[in-house]
Amino acid sequence: MKPLRVLHVEDMESDVLLLERNLRRNGWAVEWMRVETADAFREALRSPWDLILSDYTTPVFSAVEALEIVQASERAGTPFIVVSGSVGEDAAIDVLRRGADDFINKQNLARLGPAIERELVDAEVRVEKQEAQRALAEALASREELISIAGHEFRNPLAALQITIDSLHRSGKAPEHSQALARQVRRLRDLVTRFVDIAALDAGTFELRTSDLDLSLVARREVRRITTEPDRVRLEAPEAVSVHADRGRLELVVACLVDNALKFGGPAPVEVRVRRDGEAGLLEVADRGPGLGEAERETVFRPFGKRVSSRHYGGFGLSLWLSRTILERHGGSIVALPNPGGGALFRVTVPALPVSRSERGSSPAGPPPPPASG
Repeated sequence: MKPLRVLHVEDMESDVLLLERNLRRNGWAVEWMRVETADAFREALRSPWDLILSDYTTPVFSAVEALEIVQASERAGTPFIVVSGSVGEDAAIDVLRRGADDFINKQNLARLGPAIERELVDAEVRVEKQEAQRALAEALASREELISIAGHEFRNPLAALQITIDSLHRSGKAPEHSQALARQVRRLRDLVTRFVDIAALDAGTFELRTSDLDLSLVARREVRRITTEPDRVRLEAPEAVSVHADRGRLELVVACLVDNALKFGGPAPVEVRVRRDGEAGLLEVADRGPGLGEAERETVFRPFGKRVSSRHYGGFGLSLWLSRTILERHGGSIVALPNPGGGALFRVTVPALPVSRSERGSSPAGPPPPPASG
């Protein structure tokens, strides 16, 4: 016979024995306890039960009260079936609406066995689902912690390598090699920063350290850092454009857009334009490549929303999604548009919020994130 632990909320022991005979006929070896007060019920819930069977009402306790107690306890997932013969349809509907799993009339105990079978299976599924969700949460937390730790560990040797490259560059020896190495170190640093930011976004720990910046200066530095051929990018930034942003994250956004335009834009020069736009700074990065279809102008901002195979162009399809997320955290935006004359145009707005003297230099709690570039 199948073992079954049953907690009864019932004032009549004869009614409990009637139910027990029914359960044995259905193939269960029952271990049971009967309670008829709230205090006794709370005490009984210290132990696990496979099933709770409750009369609708006893002289000092009711199924509704028992249901509220079990729902607020650690036994909230235990199947709860009301078995009564003294209430009408409205009361049955009410207790089911409050969360009881079933209502069985004592004059129709033939329904009891199938109802218990169903609820035990459902309870097992709920437990398995909860365990799966708990395991998934633990796996995600472990992944985020691993990415964060790995990111910080990678930065230490990258910083040491950058110092060596700077020394080589100052010595004047092999300047072309030192410049090539410096570019690759910065690309690695950008990649590490992206992974750390993605982990922080998943964990809900992503923070911005904002200050007043010149968007034109940020764009100029990133263009110079990324391009090896000056003619490949045409920069139009005639004046300073004040914005309020996290320097490292803003550099990352500019680098992503320029790098993508160089990757997909074909041989024609990439155009980068910076100007004021009301109370915001405006950055446009335009290429003369194949462009984006109407549907692609939104899907490219989704995680892994790549439009071409990584076999041809590399990358993870996360840069544009991360860029949009960063800009939205700033209160800014990014959109993809058709470039007049052919190609794609990405338009970025960054807010230029005034910062009072008392706020200047303030930042969210915690250490500042390292910059995306050197």
